[in-house]
Amino acid sequence: MSAGAAVVLLSTDDLASTRPASSPTSTASTVLEHTPLLDGEGYCFRIRELATGRSVPELRWARSRLHDEQEPPEVVTLRDVVARLEDYEPARALTIEALAAYREDPSCSTCTLDGELQRLEESILVLNRGLREAVLAAVEHRRMTMSEIALRYGRTRRDRSGRVNGETSWLARRIGQAPESGEEYPSPWVQSDVLALIAREGLGVCPREVEL
Repeated sequence: MSAGAAVVLLSTDDLASTRPASSPTSTASTVLEHTPLLDGEGYCFRIRELATGRSVPELRWARSRLHDEQEPPEVVTLRDVVARLEDYEPARALTIEALAAYREDPSCSTCTLDGELQRLEESILVLNRGLREAVLAAVEHRRMTMSEIALRYGRTRRDRSGRVNGETSWLARRIGQAPESGEEYPSPWVQSDVLALIAREGLGVCPREVEL
């Protein structure tokens, strides 16, 4: 520096302007660094940017084996994740957060995941875990029987002697305790109007008390 050169002091704003701004892609991708959701069979679920054959990657839920880095992730739907965990949260909240973060990122498509969220929220099928827990609690603590609960909402059958009983097998299928005919596993879903009927007439509680 020459003797007559002026010294220019940098302000805080000047220093800030020299730092590289984070790109929308890098900012959005940090949202995906959440702790994976785990089920009881050793699978973990997380949102990823996945190549699915489109011109750009897609934001999708994926399933993989815990601690198995060699196995490629399997694409699943948001409904699959909710069903596997038998809970809407935190999968729904994580989906909403990821969609918001990627809204301005043209390098990754969110159309499919956005549609999955919308269909989940508008579906007449709801999780039956809360209803199942309420039915089992009524049997254990209120000394009700499955047959009595079914009788109270009008689902009946006659035995060989002609006696009317509650149709317990139908109730067991609706609450996810027994599989539907031809299925291997019980369904985690029940129609919202059926849930309301069993709750209100069978258990004598407000349907909202057994909704998740």
